[in-house]
Amino acid sequence: MSSEDNKSASSSSRFQRGVPHYHRTNRADEDGWDEWTGDRLKSTGRQKRERIIHAIGAVIIGCIVLVGVLTLVFFVWRKILPLIE
Repeated sequence: MSSEDNKSASSSSRFQRGVPHYHRTNRADEDGWDEWTGDRLKSTGRQKRERIIHAIGAVIIGCIVLVGVLTLVFFVWRKILPLIE
């Protein structure tokens, strides 16, 4: 009976381990990289502004690409399709 007790205890304990090292976040490592490369550490306000600027830039570039695609479709529809018919 003692072997059954050991099996149940060992099988349940294997699911109660801590988080593996590769799933843990370590904020100090990220700061260390900036110091090692010589970059200044950015404040949270500056990081937020940069994220907003990147998002606005992505939206503007997306709109420009959309206008380009619509112009191309319009050109194909007006100029090339009548030549095929």
